[in-house]
Amino acid sequence: MKRVLSLLVFFAALLSCLTSFAQDSEEELSSRQPGGCPVLCSAHEACIEHRCVEMCRTGCRSGTYCTASGDCQPLPQPKVPSLTEAERQRLAGHKSAELKNVLFGDLGGIAGFGLAIGYEHGRESSFLLRGRMLNTGVMSHAVYAENEYERFAWGVGGSVGMRLYEATWGNLRGFYYGGGVDYSVIRVMDRVRTGEGQTLHSVAPFGEFGYRWVFGSFAIGFGPTIGLRYPVGTGFFSRGKAICRDEKGCADGDGRRFEGVLHLEVGWFR
Repeated sequence: MKRVLSLLVFFAALLSCLTSFAQDSEEELSSRQPGGCPVLCSAHEACIEHRCVEMCRTGCRSGTYCTASGDCQPLPQPKVPSLTEAERQRLAGHKSAELKNVLFGDLGGIAGFGLAIGYEHGRESSFLLRGRMLNTGVMSHAVYAENEYERFAWGVGGSVGMRLYEATWGNLRGFYYGGGVDYSVIRVMDRVRTGEGQTLHSVAPFGEFGYRWVFGSFAIGFGPTIGLRYPVGTGFFSRGKAICRDEKGCADGDGRRFEGVLHLEVGWFR
């Protein structure tokens, strides 16, 4: 009887040891398999949520990374606020992006109706004034042609207008379009009779468009201007009116006409 009891105690102790060993082995396997996969995963697999998932084998290209699910995903980019062109110019020391005044000279008037000096004020929309010396332009001498009876003595003009700029990254720059009215007066003198001649007055509504580039505070603009000029008055002095009846030269420049010129503005922000 004692021998039977001893055998029962021995088998009970052996069973307890085997059970403890099995539990230790399962715990060790679970510690080797994150997430508790029931089987060992291969070298190219990861244990994700109790299952083996295929990993990236060949590696991900530059700028991406391999996720736990085996996919190559782009690296997350830090959120950096994008700077506007105006902010970039301010950081570079170009304060003209906030200035509202431009003084400029129109060099294109040399091939047109004279050099002009102008002033412009505004932001995306602007108001501008221009004054012009017609004697300095090639077109002035071509329109008011000199002949054996008369000569083009002098001419001055001025214009008012408005412009709209499409650029939102600074003031008075980028593509623009607009229009206004130009006024001019010229003096035509008789070649033979000293002190005799006529004065011609005219106005011209015009439209224009172009583009202005800005480098720091320096600005340069280029574009066409098209207008339709109307005579609005003729003044005579001495025998000028009688001369026009006798000779055919006084009609030069005294009719309605189209005018088209290219302007080249060079200026500075103030």
